[in-house]
Amino acid sequence: MQFAGEEKPISPTSDPKSPTGSELLCNLHSEKLRLFCLEDKQPVCVVCRDLKKHTKQDFRSIDEAAQDHTEELQTALKPLQETLDDLNIIEQTCDQTAEHIKERISQTQTTERQIREAFENHHQLLQDKEYAGITVLRVEKELQSQLMKQKIEKISREISSLSDTLGAIEDEPKSEDISFLQNPAHTAGSTPGLRSADRCGQTPGQHAVQSLGEYAGVCGIQFCDSGPQHCPSRSHVV
Repeated sequence: MQFAGEEKPISPTSDPKSPTGSELLCNLHSEKLRLFCLEDKQPVCVVCRDLKKHTKQDFRSIDEAAQDHTEELQTALKPLQETLDDLNIIEQTCDQTAEHIKERISQTQTTERQIREAFENHHQLLQDKEYAGITVLRVEKELQSQLMKQKIEKISREISSLSDTLGAIEDEPKSEDISFLQNPAHTAGSTPGLRSADRCGQTPGQHAVQSLGEYAGVCGIQFCDSGPQHCPSRSHVV
């Protein structure tokens, strides 16, 4: 709404007669806008300048006003430009930091892989040593078992032979003393695994001892005239 005597705001229009069409005209007076009102902050023509409304107002030429405005704008933009430069530096620093972090992550992953491989190799080595040690123990146990088995079998055979010999001797008729004494197989020196031994002790009157041969020290039993006696300290090995 516009009151009587009030001027309309100046809205520049293009000059159709201008070769370039870039010169603007005042919409009130159709004059070229050559001045810029510093109070109203808008371009005006020379006719507008002489109006009562613009009395005591300062004007600048369009070129001067544009230059001043450009300088003011540059001054206003300078902090923004500095901020932009700082942000660019920060961005560059962040990029470098991110790249450094990537390198550290890669190095960390490599180190982790090396540690894992070293641990796996060490673990495998321990497993190999454990397997080798257990194998050696099992082989030793098996050998000991075989040796003990063979020794037991040999002792069993000797015991069986001695038992047969003793049984044959004990079964001889007591009445045939002469033939019994003349039989070489009945003498202690010719009986396999048996021989006459000294007295078990030093006390006179004790029965003579018959030794179990090489196994006398194993079982700790000796045979005297009256039967088997425990006399490990006096055993004799054939």
